[in-house]
Amino acid sequence: TNCTVEEIEAQGLPWPAHLTTVVVEDYLVIEKVKIHLLFGGETCALAELPIEVKGSAGGVIDNVNHTIAFDKKTFTATGTSLKVGASAAELTALFNTEALGVHKGEGLEG
Repeated sequence: TNCTVEEIEAQGLPWPAHLTTVVVEDYLVIEKVKIHLLFGGETCALAELPIEVKGSAGGVIDNVNHTIAFDKKTFTATGTSLKVGASAAELTALFNTEALGVHKGEGLEG
């Protein structure tokens, strides 16, 4: 809680991705995720130690709201995981999506 993000960099782009359906929901699964993090803060135990997050991430697609949400539930549903070394890492994020060009207004489906 005493740490601030000093640096965050996606590495090895573009990451391969594919759409899949689990039960009735569509998911975006991103493979070969590699993120470099550097934290700061006077009382941060991880300050100035380079941290590398690796793995795969699955997020559920909401075509009504044009979003993709990533969290523990979506990782479990897609069998994906992120790690820092041998330890599990969690990601909670919500991204807006929008189709462009001839696909503008269309949803994403697995």
